[in-house]
Amino acid sequence: MRTNHSFYYLFVKSGAGVVGLLSILVFTRIMRPDEYGIYAMLLSALGICYAIFFQWLSQGLGRFYTQELEGNAALIATTHVGFMRAMLFSLVLWGLAMLSLPESPNRHWLWYLPPLVFSYAWYELNLRIANASMQPALYGYISFSKAGLGLLVGGVLYFFMGLHGIFVGLIFSAIVTPLFWMRSWWRALKSSPVDKAVFRKFLAYGLPLALTVTLTLVVDVSDRFLIAVLLDAEQAGLYAASYDLVVQTMGFVVAALYLATFPALVQDVESNNSKSIATGMARYSTLLFATNVPLLVLFVALAGNISAVAFGVPFRASATQLMPVIAFGVFVGAFKIHFFDVVFQLGHKTAQQIAPALLTAVLNVLLNLWWIPKYGIVGAAYATLGAFLAGCLASATMAARVMPLSWPATDFLKISIAGLSMYLLLACIDGFNGLFALILQVLTSLSLYAALILALNVAEVRRSLSIPRTRKNEKQ
Repeated sequence: MRTNHSFYYLFVKSGAGVVGLLSILVFTRIMRPDEYGIYAMLLSALGICYAIFFQWLSQGLGRFYTQELEGNAALIATTHVGFMRAMLFSLVLWGLAMLSLPESPNRHWLWYLPPLVFSYAWYELNLRIANASMQPALYGYISFSKAGLGLLVGGVLYFFMGLHGIFVGLIFSAIVTPLFWMRSWWRALKSSPVDKAVFRKFLAYGLPLALTVTLTLVVDVSDRFLIAVLLDAEQAGLYAASYDLVVQTMGFVVAALYLATFPALVQDVESNNSKSIATGMARYSTLLFATNVPLLVLFVALAGNISAVAFGVPFRASATQLMPVIAFGVFVGAFKIHFFDVVFQLGHKTAQQIAPALLTAVLNVLLNLWWIPKYGIVGAAYATLGAFLAGCLASATMAARVMPLSWPATDFLKISIAGLSMYLLLACIDGFNGLFALILQVLTSLSLYAALILALNVAEVRRSLSIPRTRKNEKQ
């Protein structure tokens, strides 16, 4: 069941991921680096504001939806009230901030921040309902439609309105797509009074997570703001484009595995099935490692050709330098955020996530302030990697106190051998350039990697593949 859901979510997230990659490809060709810098920084501000004001609602809904099977109407009613209060509170703070900010050439872009945040929070809330309901198809329809519509509307409007058109497209797509796909669900929902006990559970569970996510976002986005201050908006745009490409590619795979695994792990925790929890976490760690290793190898070995194919000319030289370092940082960060931090969530110890997240955020800012003036935007990439390494180690140490974790060391070694073999193959065919060469390099190396995973029988994959055949033969 979990494996099937992993493939479902991998498939549906792939669609949105491809559109996200296409957005980067298009935007880095039609925008100037300084425009992309403004675009990236405003989206970063969106992420931070969402994490502070709305993330707790989404996390709480996802955590308690499945165990409140008889009271989902009250759960949604409570979520609705929390959503409206968060909107009002954040709008007041935004107004005060706008009154206190001095005039600047880019100040007017902040008028887009409230509608961007509110529309994105609405979109994420609907995605969380689809995920908690274990409906990967519905999740895919919403996410893919939003990504595609945002690119289409924003790309077209850019030629008439400039950067304003991109933001209008993002807001429009985030509002319309959930309304379309979830309209029957919302109509069927019965009215219910607010449940104060549920609201308190949301706060107790979600607020520490929101703080943790906010601190994690500091690692993800503070570098581009610091680059803009210490260097300029153009350098921030160059850095953001490379970072976004790596995160879009590696991030959607990790997100798919998390979305497929977390609801099932929650059910195991609620039923006190310790054996299933241990087995599920071990399988999850293997999947996480096995899917991220080949992506890491591709970004390290093919950085030059990926840059030439994916980016416009002004972005290519910096992307070739940045992507390998960023890929290592995202690889380490994936284990911190989507594995070790999951332990705290399952054990209802979300407050314990704060210390490692705070360490990661503070260290990232300090390293950025130190290395950006000395090494430029490459220094920012190394700062992110260093911060995630320290944070991952801290999270792993603390997570072991919450829940015993068993590591499939043999499988990790086999995966590493397959990844090293893949890298050596790419090193031999690295001299070819262009889109056709990149497709051939990716397909050839991934085929070798998959063959070695099968030959080395990672996580007993051969047994898993033989089960459907056995069942088919029994039916015949």
